[in-house]
Amino acid sequence: MNEFYKRAITSRTISVFIEEDLLKKYNFNPPYQREENVWDNELKSFLIDSIMKNFPIPPIFLEQKIDQETGKTRYDVVDGKQRLTTIKDFVNDLVKLPETFGNDKFGYKKMNGKKFSEIKNMAQNDELAKKYIKTFWSYMITVEFIDINISGQTQIINNIFDRLNRGGERLNANELRRAKYYDSIIYQFIEQLREEDYFQDTLKTLNKNRLEDIGFITEIYILVATGEIIGIEESSKLDEVFENLIESVSIEQHNKNKNDIYGIIKVLKNLNLDLEKYKIQGVTHQYALWYLAIKIFKNNNYNEYYEISKKLNEFYSILREENRKDIPKEIKEYKKTTQSSTKRKIQRKRRVEALLTYCTNVCLENDEE
Repeated sequence: MNEFYKRAITSRTISVFIEEDLLKKYNFNPPYQREENVWDNELKSFLIDSIMKNFPIPPIFLEQKIDQETGKTRYDVVDGKQRLTTIKDFVNDLVKLPETFGNDKFGYKKMNGKKFSEIKNMAQNDELAKKYIKTFWSYMITVEFIDINISGQTQIINNIFDRLNRGGERLNANELRRAKYYDSIIYQFIEQLREEDYFQDTLKTLNKNRLEDIGFITEIYILVATGEIIGIEESSKLDEVFENLIESVSIEQHNKNKNDIYGIIKVLKNLNLDLEKYKIQGVTHQYALWYLAIKIFKNNNYNEYYEISKKLNEFYSILREENRKDIPKEIKEYKKTTQSSTKRKIQRKRRVEALLTYCTNVCLENDEE
């Protein structure tokens, strides 16, 4: 029998929300949520501008959870985390009104760029500032509750979160992937890997708040599990391959992939490359190095560590030499691939091919473009 999702819509004033938050009734970090501090200050100020002028903002989606023993109610924030945390930040003077607040007939120039505490001080002697304070506290936030009685609750919540955030550019591909697969053993392992010192060192320039490091580690997991090079232009294919792994990889195979990755990290460390000296911490170079290390690990070429390490250091030393004329063709080719579109499949393949040929005399296997 078909089921239809039941919608329950209500509202909360900001004053009630703040009071409930002080009682710790809100969980802002269910597993599918994005990282903190995704919104910049401009976006935060713009939201407060809208609220102070009593303009509508999008609804908040909550999953209501009732403790069966105590009867206490708590709420998981399914959608609206950035809006609610911005409101809290404004109350705590961490966000200001924009400098343009008084530029239209709904604003008040004396409040331009003001913190909440400053506006409250103004309100003691300024009737208009007092009205804005009242508008803020009494502002009605539209709230929609997730139906917790529907079958397949977790799947429904994931589905709703996914749909809410696919309508625009609010979540990137990495965040959407997390929302969909956060409870799978593969994704949980990928999140563990981001804490490994090797990834901490090599991915430190990426925006972790937008899960860019998780995105790269996901690509590495796919590379280890399938041997397939996927470019940035093939995001739908990456999602397809990842979903297939989630659905088809057995626990035994996942454990093998897991052990392989830890083994490959040891290979990378044993190659004794000065990543900082050669400026190769970034994902452009790391992807090629991972491919090479996978080959060494899977072919058990441990006896060749010294020679490969020597060739690698030579390779990157020449790459970083300025005004050198007698550059080997492989290094020339590698350098070209680092100058534009570095994450495209063809560039990655050319870079891997150059590194493999120079360091091991082994060519990249041909596969279909």
